Amino acid sequence: MVKLDNERVEQILQNETMKTQPLPTILRGIYTRYINLYEDYIAEIDKLTDDKIDAYKRQNAETQSLIKYYYMDIPQDVCYELNKFEENVADELLGREWKRGIYDAFEEFKENNDAWNKSDDYYMAEFKKALRKELYKAMENIFRDGFGTHSETAKNIFTGISNLLFGSSKEK
Repeated sequence: MVKLDNERVEQILQNETMKTQPLPTILRGIYTRYINLYEDYIAEIDKLTDDKIDAYKRQNAETQSLIKYYYMDIPQDVCYELNKFEENVADELLGREWKRGIYDAFEEFKENNDAWNKSDDYYMAEFKKALRKELYKAMENIFRDGFGTHSETAKNIFTGISNLLFGSSKEK
């Protein structure tokens, strides 16, 4: 093993690693980039072009680089969920078959909601609302625990039920 003096260690840490950031800052940066990308994507979904998709791909690639750079700082479950999101959503929406994916999803949405008997513009507006709702739900599932902002109500209910069934931990 090579012996390193303090000066060399400091030089390596400053030159070869990025300054570390607090976890909430890292997660907020990643979350914000995803939300901005996909909110814009959804807003423009009926006007997308290959050039716009290329711009979204570049933005997504930067986000992926940010995730890789801070990979060891991000909780493992968040990394796992981000990878699943990339495989299931980003690949579909930003991949080579993006037009087919959007067309098929929109047609399925129209078919499932055909009872409304409305115009295509109406269905597109409702389709965008449904996509935004799913985006927010996906982002919440990925980031809520990482931010430590999950529902305390659900936790308290679970604790209360556990205490009723098994007795409180204070009694033991």
